Amino acid sequence: MTTPSVPAGDSGASERRYPMSDAAFRRLTDEAGRLSDMARGRNVGEPNGEAPDAAAVAASIWEADAIGRRLDAIRAAMAAAEIAEAPGEVVIGRSVRIRDDGGADTFRLVIPGAGDPANGAISIDSPLGGALVGSRSGDRVEYATPAGVRTAVVEAVGEEDVTPF
Repeated sequence: MTTPSVPAGDSGASERRYPMSDAAFRRLTDEAGRLSDMARGRNVGEPNGEAPDAAAVAASIWEADAIGRRLDAIRAAMAAAEIAEAPGEVVIGRSVRIRDDGGADTFRLVIPGAGDPANGAISIDSPLGGALVGSRSGDRVEYATPAGVRTAVVEAVGEEDVTPF
């Protein structure tokens, strides 16, 4: 794996590394740029020059905070990124089909904070996501659940570009 260059200001000093596809890293870069543009364009003033009402100010502050948190998470993931060059390996930006006692499921592996299993996204920081990193089709992985340790078999790893967030 190779480490991509990270934007100025990011230390990349985190000890945690996040293996991801090159396409996932590019999508993170694009999203960081889009969010940065949005954050710089935040304006709570009314177009007619009048002072905004309190509700507009509160909504703008909430939106700016949400954008800032998402941008921070994306920048942290980019700083810890390692581009995975091995096809068929489970990394951020790839989908994975697993089979366990509960049946078969297909997920996409996403950056920390973006997991939503009900919508097919598991975070690399979740027990299942962490266990799947680096696995390949046919591998068995064990992961912790509140009910105890479970085992899953990796049935397939997708090579298509999936949203990493």
